[in-house]
Amino acid sequence: RYEITLRNHSEKAVAMKVIEHMRQGPNWKVRDANHDFTQTDSRTIEFDIQVDRDGATIVEYSVEYRRSI
Repeated sequence: RYEITLRNHSEKAVAMKVIEHMRQGPNWKVRDANHDFTQTDSRTIEFDIQVDRDGATIVEYSVEYRRSI
């Protein structure tokens, strides 16, 4: 399970992009993500996250890797 904490200490809400690379191979599936994401290629996903002013947001997800036979 992966957990990424995004903090915003500014006076305004901000948009943040979290880019994650699946490094253990091309056969994977995201499980239990708490935010929507986009798969941008065979090994990359992106989360577009809005973080409130002086706030924090946690992005959590797990990845299931399947072995190639």
